[in-house]
Amino acid sequence: MSESIKKLDDLRQLLIKTISPSPLYSKIKQDKLTISLGEEILDIVNPDLGAELIAETVKTRERITERLGYVIPKIVFEDDYDLDPYEFSIKIRGLEVVKSAICPNCAAFFENDLGTKKKRKNVTVDEITGKEVIWIESSKTKDFWEKGLSCAEYISRLLEYVVIQHIDELFDYNDVNKYIEIVSEQNSFLCDNIIPDFVSISDLKYILTNLLKEEVSIKDIVYIFEKINDYAEDSLKEDLIDKIRFSLSPYICKNIAGDDYVINVFDLSEKTNKLLFSDLEDETCVIKIEEKIVNKLKKNILKKAAEYDIAQNEIIILAPSEIRRMLFLVLSQILPMPKVISKDEISSGYVINVLDEI
Repeated sequence: MSESIKKLDDLRQLLIKTISPSPLYSKIKQDKLTISLGEEILDIVNPDLGAELIAETVKTRERITERLGYVIPKIVFEDDYDLDPYEFSIKIRGLEVVKSAICPNCAAFFENDLGTKKKRKNVTVDEITGKEVIWIESSKTKDFWEKGLSCAEYISRLLEYVVIQHIDELFDYNDVNKYIEIVSEQNSFLCDNIIPDFVSISDLKYILTNLLKEEVSIKDIVYIFEKINDYAEDSLKEDLIDKIRFSLSPYICKNIAGDDYVINVFDLSEKTNKLLFSDLEDETCVIKIEEKIVNKLKKNILKKAAEYDIAQNEIIILAPSEIRRMLFLVLSQILPMPKVISKDEISSGYVINVLDEI
């Protein structure tokens, strides 16, 4: 009898636990960054087989930290049986932002690397450059001059691109607090002086996010805080970003110039400028650009880039300073990692070479 009562009590407790909403609160969270893998390529994260992809993503985190001063969040790896064979996808906060495929036991080459027009069977399109990627069995590439990319390197390369493209969805207030802590340890006056009297925490998040989105390093965060302190009192957020960029112009130029200190650009023509921003003086300050105009602009830019054999992620546009930021926002919707600079940002020692107008 006592055993039956105990079972009844256990069932009652189980029922209470089942109908109680409290346990569901533990599920209210979302991973920031996820790499989903098809069943056929799960071995790439298998610890017993070297977990090559995990090792490469660690390298990617270190590379982004060194290059941009940003530490990407924890990466969650998951299997996804809805993906087609050999496919993978990268998700930001649960939403898929890119999907591609790899060829196991193969190395990835760009057509230019191979120096041949020979038709290949395993071909995909690179999400970053827009160029064809040719997959060749690793056993057949030992004597190649170019090494090519392994499957793990190819995924990690795309991960780096995704992180920058979607930095405004990844960068949060916890990140802001970490940068504030770093500055406070070295110069507490800066934080005490500008936060929150001149710049709010949300303003600071907006500034740092927008610098990162244009691949401007925030590694020297103390210097950036010093510039915010210099300019914040008399500047709007957008103006503040431009002034900080001007202060960082030597670093910006270094990252986009060739070894000869020459920056090859496409100049924004007066015609295109008027077509895009003719209503700039309107009191609403809201710019609406027709889709057909944006598509025409994209087609024109890609055509010019192809003429000069420039990958779509290496296109640099020279624009007037007053519309530079707005042009970047437009181009970031149609091109991967666009680079838009103004003449004011060309540091001493660097030379602008205008290839053509767009």
